[in-house]
Amino acid sequence: MPCRSPQINSSMPNRTGPMANWAARGFVAAAFALLLTGCQSVDPTPAYDGAQLFQGYCAACHGPVGAGDGPMAPHLTRGVPDLRTLSQRHLQVYPEDEVRAVIDGRSFRPLHGAPDMPVWGYQFRREEGTTSADLKRVGARIEALVLHIRGLQTP
Repeated sequence: MPCRSPQINSSMPNRTGPMANWAARGFVAAAFALLLTGCQSVDPTPAYDGAQLFQGYCAACHGPVGAGDGPMAPHLTRGVPDLRTLSQRHLQVYPEDEVRAVIDGRSFRPLHGAPDMPVWGYQFRREEGTTSADLKRVGARIEALVLHIRGLQTP
């Protein structure tokens, strides 16, 4: 039996020309765009627990509730400030920027007669790194501490 070539129906459109190629590309682009609309931007900066950070980094000197009575406090030559009274000492206004500056190292607070209070901003940068994403995490850690200390304020 002889082999016959397939008959081309002239009523069917030609799907192999340049327009078909652009149509396929358009379909792929539309499908990709549709997939992207379902995606949401994810912030890689985690939320930090200020209370947990405080216990890990601050409580040794400032005590578990910020009263300045941590286990290291008796070994310091200068008293450890009671963080619960920051607002009282600043005309009932929590000095948020000052607290942030002390934590990140922009404001010097000598203890022991020398700058022995750790500069947590530097420590956090050592732990996290220095890329843009790392610095966002450092800022988030500092902000969590600032907000936690705000919550310690007594009326």
